[in-house]
Amino acid sequence: MINLFHPFIADEAKDEVAKVLDSRFVGQGPISVKLEKEFAEKFNYRHPVLLSSGTAGLHLALMLAGVTPGSETITTAQTCTATTHPILQCGSKPVWGDIKYETGNLDADDIEHRITDKTKAIMVVHWAGYPCDMEEIRMIGKKHNLPVIQDGAHAIGATYQGRPLDQWSDYLMHSFQAIKTITTIDGGILLTSTEKKRQEAIRRRWFGIDRDNRTPSDDGYWTHELTEVGYKYQPNDVLSAIGLANLQYFDWLFARRQQICQMYRVGLRDVPGVTLLENKSDRGSGCWLFTIHVENRDDFFRKMTIRGIETSVVHRRNDIYDIFGGRVHDLPNVDKWEKTNISIPLHNKLTNADVEYVIESIKGGW
Repeated sequence: MINLFHPFIADEAKDEVAKVLDSRFVGQGPISVKLEKEFAEKFNYRHPVLLSSGTAGLHLALMLAGVTPGSETITTAQTCTATTHPILQCGSKPVWGDIKYETGNLDADDIEHRITDKTKAIMVVHWAGYPCDMEEIRMIGKKHNLPVIQDGAHAIGATYQGRPLDQWSDYLMHSFQAIKTITTIDGGILLTSTEKKRQEAIRRRWFGIDRDNRTPSDDGYWTHELTEVGYKYQPNDVLSAIGLANLQYFDWLFARRQQICQMYRVGLRDVPGVTLLENKSDRGSGCWLFTIHVENRDDFFRKMTIRGIETSVVHRRNDIYDIFGGRVHDLPNVDKWEKTNISIPLHNKLTNADVEYVIESIKGGW
């Protein structure tokens, strides 16, 4: 079977984890600090906050952005439910905007008319790692004084107009979950727009405690104040050691994923029944998924399975779930997308022969 995903774990990770296990710090300690710093430096990001998950990052971003109970947050239904649960955690209501059929991303032209006096934020998702139209979305946020949050779970390594993604909004999250390009097995990072917001996020990720400014007391504890609600969202050094080992291989990992995507783009360009997604020159994809549109998708899925190729829709539209309010009926491109999108294998264990086999199997019809 040619699998859809395969995690990358550097050989060095085992030794690095062993060092942590033999040390004093197995929880949040110096290795977590190092990963936070080196990841941000690698991608020219500012104000990083390493966390226990990407979902925690979205929740903190919404809290920092002032999303409150009774409010509304405009977002996309075409995403992992991990995007939408944090909205509910804040007591906010997700308001779905339509997507672009050519990208799977929130359509900038379908945002503004959904803004009400209850709207507190706009949350976008970079499907497959391909950036949304951030210039247009940023301007909408600025016009209406709404913070923009980027769910970049798929988008490690992505750029927009030649600039790092964190420069295009108030908040950006990346995921280090098991099958992401860089993994800590489970983890994430939040990039904020100011050092003040970073410091607030750092406090909130560990019960609202300002660890840097607390003082020791005579009874062996610490003296500190609590002024905001905090969470148990801190990272740990065991998983951070895995992330640091993997980060050293990012350039090779990313180049290979880009190469595979290019092979698919060339090989599937004129195949009947296949439509490739948009690939504009003003942005660079994180190349986490390779999604295509196919006619007769059920037949396609069955034929690929018979040929030993794993495929998947990866995520279903969130508005099918009652907890998020149930299906809405003014998302024509989401309706169209859910019938035709499918993702094919993309990971660093694929050989060129594997990729060619996938291409030839698709060319063989279904």
